[in-house]
Amino acid sequence: MVCCDESVPSIVHGGLNMDVELLSLILLLSAVAMYQFFRGRKLNLMMMSKVSKGLETALKPTDKEYAWLGGYVGFRANYSLEHGEVEATLTLLPRQALLYLPVSLLVNRSDRLYLVFRGRIALEEIHIFGKRRMLRRGERRELKGLKLEKMGGFGFSGDSTEASELIERLSLDSRTLFHLYAKEDHIFILMDPKGRIDLSGVLSLLSL
Repeated sequence: MVCCDESVPSIVHGGLNMDVELLSLILLLSAVAMYQFFRGRKLNLMMMSKVSKGLETALKPTDKEYAWLGGYVGFRANYSLEHGEVEATLTLLPRQALLYLPVSLLVNRSDRLYLVFRGRIALEEIHIFGKRRMLRRGERRELKGLKLEKMGGFGFSGDSTEASELIERLSLDSRTLFHLYAKEDHIFILMDPKGRIDLSGVLSLLSL
């Protein structure tokens, strides 16, 4: 009985140590998550501001309308132009969410900027892909069976001369561009927002 009674304090003491360690771990994770929230929020807000200002400078819209997506996830914008209109959607990795960020990196893999130009555009149907081709499931279904040819660091489907002219005219970077789809009256561009595309070249197509 004495032996058993003497073992009780050591068990309780060990349990207390485990509780303290667990509590310390929880507090540490909370502090890291809080730091990541403010740091990630700042980075995403800076990128949102940079992209929106860059688009407005390049497009010089006559009117504009913004809708924020989830506060720090991105935005959707509509720009009215002299010769058409542009719809822009920016989606960013959730840098402010420490636990969800790894999942988003696996699923989305990157920040994305979607641009849709609408106006009078005289182009045959053409697809151009960069090295980091990123297609949604719906796009994969639509492009199933599409024969892609290679041109430098790009893959393309359509007229090779027109593809070459578009690549040069828009100063496309195969590391920045994910997908460009052009058809009469509209051009769709999916790209890395940290990269650069010569939007003045796209606007000149809208003026035709």
